[in-house]
This record gives sequence, structure tokens and C-alpha cells, in this order.
Amino acid sequence: MPSEEDLNSHHWLTFGAAPLSLLAQRSLIFRQLGASNLGGPCIVAGGRHLDAVGTNGATNLDVALEYESGTAVSALTTTPGGDGTTYWYPYVETGVGECDVSYDVPLNTTALTAGMNGCSLRIYVNPARGLIKFCHDNNGLYADDAAYAAKGFQHLQSINADARMRGLPAQNVNDYWEAAIRGPASGIYFICMKTAAMQWTIYQSVAIGGRREERIPGVFRASTRVVHPFTGRQSYNKVVVVVDIPPLTGARRSSAAGTDDLPV
Repeated sequence: MPSEEDLNSHHWLTFGAAPLSLLAQRSLIFRQLGASNLGGPCIVAGGRHLDAVGTNGATNLDVALEYESGTAVSALTTTPGGDGTTYWYPYVETGVGECDVSYDVPLNTTALTAGMNGCSLRIYVNPARGLIKFCHDNNGLYADDAAYAAKGFQHLQSINADARMRGLPAQNVNDYWEAAIRGPASGIYFICMKTAAMQWTIYQSVAIGGRREERIPGVFRASTRVVHPFTGRQSYNKVVVVVDIPPLTGARRSSAAGTDDLPV
């Protein structure tokens, strides 16, 4: 029997071949292994359905994510590295997590980030250098169009939880955080894929989180574990927007590179 990790890796490979067919059957959830503020090429691997993500000793509280084994959610993890066909741009607590991707990466290259429930996905482009900058803007507050413009990057597209727009109004998709999908630890996982030579398609994968507490007996005192169980919401999985990339204007392209930011 294949392991849970192997099955989830298989589902990720299926997404690469047939994105909408896969998303009609299950949601994909991504998590970065280790705390890092670097964006760049990454390796995607299948994760476990029950995956401890942190312990708060001060409150004697264990926290876990549960992806309901055998149901419509696949847990996936990312680590730095790989062949440059998958990229990660991180969540940054008080800032913008970024990664730069070259215009000329192969078709089906993907850019991934952590789940959003209030943040904005922003895309900036530098046609002179042939670079696309993917941004995870915490709560839609920190991305600065003028600062990016000073580095040659122009705003191209934003997807916002509410209406914290950047650039022109037509460059924004607002209100992804619908009332029907809100819940504890819920998230929308945006998957950006290069689907044509000068075009990227942005898909959304939705998982609804719940919350329960489990008491764990101890020698001297009991502890409490909080578990966030996730279930997929395939009816909300869809193409959000198709983004056309402006033509290259420079004489040569620059290779993609990650951006150093504040620690996660």
C-alpha cells in the first residue's frame, strides 16, 4: 500500500497534468518546512495527514493540523531546492514574502505560497529584466507600488481578501474571503501556473478548518492539544484569473532570485 506521503505526492503530480480535474476532486494544502524568509525554487513532497506544527510551552498547549486521511484534502510540504520548475514565496509576519521568476521558465512552472485568509497575492513584473515577482502581502498592508517601481517592477495583478487594492482597479480581484468559507484556521491556497508563453493562470484551492481540544494525560498534570481539522471545499476550487505578461523590453533577461525578508 502506498504511504499517505506517496499518495499526496501523486495528487500533486496529477495537478500538474490536469489542474481543474484534480481540484474538482480534492483540495491541496501547502506548508513550508522550517522557518525561512527566503523565496525561490522549491521541492514539493507529500505530507502526513496529522502533522504537528508547533508547541507553546508557556501555555502547555500542543497545536496540530489534521488533514482527514482519505478525504478530499492532500497535505504537501515545500523545502528549498529543486530544478526551477516550482517556486515558493513565503508568508512574512509583518511584511511581504517574495520570489522572482524568470519570463522564460518552462510551461507548467508553478509558484506557491502558504494559505491566505486576509492577505493579498500580488504580482509585479519587470519587462526590462524579464522577471515576474510573486508576493504574499500580509493582510494586504505592506506592498508598496512606488518602492517596487523604483526597482523597475510594475504592478500587474492582485487578489485581495477585501479591497486593499494596488495598481489600477482592473488589475484587482477582490473579496476572495467569502463568508461561506470562513472558519478557524481556514485558508485559500493560490497556485500560480505558467499556462502559455506569456500567460499565468491562478487557481484557488480551498480548505475549511475547524477546531477541537484534546486532553492528554500526564504524570504530574494533563496537557491540552488543539487540533485544526481541515476538509476540502471542491465547489470553491476554481480558476481565479488568467494573467497576461507584458512583452520583454530589455536586451537580456536576468535569472530568478529569492528575496530576503523578515523572519517568519
